[in-house]
Amino acid sequence: MSRRRLTHPLKFVRARTRTAINRVLHDAEVRRGSRLPARDDPAPIFVVGPPRSGSTLFFQLLVEAFDAGWLANAHMRWPGGAARIERREHPRAAKSHEQSSYTSQYGDTEQPWEPHEGTNYWYRFFPRGRHEMTDADATPQRVGAFRAAVRALTDACGSPVFFKNSLNTLRLPVIAAALPEARFIYISREREANARSILTGRIKNVGIDQWWSARPAGAEEHAVETPAQQVVWQSDRINEVALRELGRLTDDRWMQVTYTDVCTDPAGTIDRVDAWLHGSGVPIRRRAGAQLPDHFDESSGRPFEPALEAEFQAALATRDRDGVDTKS
Repeated sequence: MSRRRLTHPLKFVRARTRTAINRVLHDAEVRRGSRLPARDDPAPIFVVGPPRSGSTLFFQLLVEAFDAGWLANAHMRWPGGAARIERREHPRAAKSHEQSSYTSQYGDTEQPWEPHEGTNYWYRFFPRGRHEMTDADATPQRVGAFRAAVRALTDACGSPVFFKNSLNTLRLPVIAAALPEARFIYISREREANARSILTGRIKNVGIDQWWSARPAGAEEHAVETPAQQVVWQSDRINEVALRELGRLTDDRWMQVTYTDVCTDPAGTIDRVDAWLHGSGVPIRRRAGAQLPDHFDESSGRPFEPALEAEFQAALATRDRDGVDTKS
């Protein structure tokens, strides 16, 4: 018998009950999505890119600018029944839409209908212990369940739906296979600032010696490296995987923005996204009365303490010198 079951029996029972309820909700949602008639659904739109690339801020901006659906904190009460929650609760909440605060803490937001990465929504379809998916992972069962659930949520929203989760950047082969109508917006950030922010997040969230966030295949081969070397490789490798997989798609299925674009010209970035979506055949409307900020403060991060900063700069220089990562 597990230690958790013995020392925290009530918590154990609650967790098991919650898991069982989510499974029932998941099965019902997949059945509902599977029974929807064949038709041209609004294309789901996935924001992808490495962690700490400005993707949460961009996600908030998209939700504010467009009349579309999204995964929110409220859906995560019961991630197996996100479409059910959307149908029952969001129409009332949407009538009193509040201006986004454009604040978050490592991807987390506060208000019920603010955007959420949907961590446990995605773990309905993808393993927790392995982040990078390949074509071989696009099994009929996974593809069928995933497509049905996304269709159910899209049907509940009655509009295109924005999704954002950094781990999805490593799941593109499955997502693209399950949803051939999907569009992808790839956000990138200046390399040093991105790696610095990942290392800062790692220190604050799990400790400097623990891997944090998206883990590309081959990460175990870098276990003997310094934390600074690991995060530089992590940032570079996720970008490499993203561009490789997006490059397999037709040009009308993806576009790229940068963190600098989002910060220096939010409205112009949204105009560019709007033009691209319409040009690629996605019928999406702008939100009436949306007031977008003139700019956001662009952060490049603070220097680490001297010894760690020296390690970090050395890691950047080594990767620049070596060019191609021979371990990947």
